[in-house]
Amino acid sequence: MKNILYKITKSFFCSALVGLFAFQPLYGMISNYGYTASVNAEINANNYTNNGTLLAWNSACINVGTIGGNGTISSDKITIQCDSFDFNGTIKCNGECKIYAKKPFKHTQFRKEGTGNFYVIITPYTFKEYTTQSLISDFSGKLYNQCLTLKEPAIDENLRHASALAVLNALDVQKVLEGIKHEIANKHRYHLDRLDQKHDMTDIYCGLASAGIGIAGLAGTYMLNKHIKKLQNHMSYDSAIALIITSGVLSVFPIALSGQLLLEGLKPQHKEKHEQLLIITQRIDKALATPFIQNVQVSKL
Repeated sequence: MKNILYKITKSFFCSALVGLFAFQPLYGMISNYGYTASVNAEINANNYTNNGTLLAWNSACINVGTIGGNGTISSDKITIQCDSFDFNGTIKCNGECKIYAKKPFKHTQFRKEGTGNFYVIITPYTFKEYTTQSLISDFSGKLYNQCLTLKEPAIDENLRHASALAVLNALDVQKVLEGIKHEIANKHRYHLDRLDQKHDMTDIYCGLASAGIGIAGLAGTYMLNKHIKKLQNHMSYDSAIALIITSGVLSVFPIALSGQLLLEGLKPQHKEKHEQLLIITQRIDKALATPFIQNVQVSKL
């Protein structure tokens, strides 16, 4: 019995560790004083100091808090994203080099080599690649999900952020804002049509279905546990235990989601969301009429 409990505990602990490190990136300080070469280099750290040579044949992507050193960074495609750019070495590029920094710096503090195009972009926002539709979906979702708590300054900041990301991705800012307005209008129409409803049966049905899936999963977990000896005919004991634990853990998520859906269904807050979405629409109209002064400075070196 003790052996079984030990194996269960070990399997659960190992699964937890794997999950922790699989979904939580590790950040720290990275220093390079030698010669590092790879096809594609990707560096994520709080601080990166390069006093050696970093060579990436295809691309180098550096996402750090601060970059420093006096070494060499060489690749056909270089993307550096940082809070502070303190690097005073050499950047060699024959394709495209983009440096995103939150703090301004002297462009002459580093040496550029190669035939590529060099750009310095100063912006308080973290760059992320978007298409027009993905940017619309992301920010319309944020505005809707937080609509009951957002005040006008926070709404404007979200719209300013979306506009800046549109500029950084060479997208049409007006098209993005109009797309966000269209998505918000669809959500507003949904709540407007249900102002007289005390309960939202759609959410209630979804909540009940989610709970059913979770309960079925737990029942399946129980059956797996009950017939563990049969499982061992097809896999090792540790694998069988890991399967049972995974099944149980995955069954908990639908049950947790069902609670939120049932709560929203029983108290849908149609009136409150209708009023807040009207305010968001008004702020979008204002942004379309008077475009934001973009917090993005792009310099080609």
